[in-house]
Amino acid sequence: MSGPRTDRLRVAVVGAGGRISGDWLVALGESPDLIVTDLVESDRTRHEALHERVPRARLHGDLDALLASPPDLAIVATPPVHHRAQATALLEAGSHVLCEKPLAPSVEDACAMLAVAERTGRRLTMASKFRYVADVVEARSRVAAGAIGRPCSYDNGFCSRVAMKGRWNADPAVSGGGVLADNGPHAADLARVLLGAIRAIRGVAPLGPALQDLPVEDGVRVLFETGSDVAGMTELSWSVHSGRRDYARLVGEDGVLELRWDGATLRRGDVVDEFGKGYDKRAAFRAQLDDLVEALRDGRSPAITDQDALESVRFVEAGYRSLREGRRIELGEVDRETR
Repeated sequence: MSGPRTDRLRVAVVGAGGRISGDWLVALGESPDLIVTDLVESDRTRHEALHERVPRARLHGDLDALLASPPDLAIVATPPVHHRAQATALLEAGSHVLCEKPLAPSVEDACAMLAVAERTGRRLTMASKFRYVADVVEARSRVAAGAIGRPCSYDNGFCSRVAMKGRWNADPAVSGGGVLADNGPHAADLARVLLGAIRAIRGVAPLGPALQDLPVEDGVRVLFETGSDVAGMTELSWSVHSGRRDYARLVGEDGVLELRWDGATLRRGDVVDEFGKGYDKRAAFRAQLDDLVEALRDGRSPAITDQDALESVRFVEAGYRSLREGRRIELGEVDRETR
């Protein structure tokens, strides 16, 4: 019987006490290629629980302590306002960085982060779980093979009831916005996976009345167009549950593809093909880690490229500009004016 691998990459989780970090720690614990050596958490009241969860990892109250002995890979799971400074420091210290979405609150910040990665020869990638859902991977392959003919229209929705009062996600100074900043990156990247480049935001409107007393939007409907002239729509909400079983639906000239939380369906006339096993968050996190490890070892880009990450930031920024100005916004416009 072979022993444990000795070439595992050393990983630090920055913002280790947060909600999303718990998911990353589970995925990291299942990886034979990675070992968690360091945890960074500024809230020291969470240190005891973190020590119990990952007893062999070193605990740090700030990033400076980690930078003295940087890991091979750092997962940045802090609020977006900190992403640029923390990712930059880690890249400069020699670590590769997997950064939670949104990559940054602005295109300016995202471009600066990617420039540092290029200069230092380190990899910076954005967390994008839906890109790594097995059903999405299969759907992309089928669409590319012409299973539904030419795509014509697309819609998706990420709507659920979540009490956001007091959470950093609803503090614009920390998060960069509301539900559009929070879930817009998922919507943008999922659309790019299935349809290719998004050309413009046609319009953004509130998804009904504001139902939570927040300083940011709690629901929006975004209309967009792709480079191949597909008409797209996404609905995002923290306050309503739409009741829809699917989270994405793509209509083509020859068929319809639906991605559901419990599986996927491809319809061509009277022929119905059920495939997939549904959304599995844990498996998607593992798949992204596996892809990143292979990319680092092979010297290639992971499945989500620098351009994919940057375009998700452009999508959100263009969305806010469209909401503010009430007009169609080309994604390239946001490079000339920040929110």
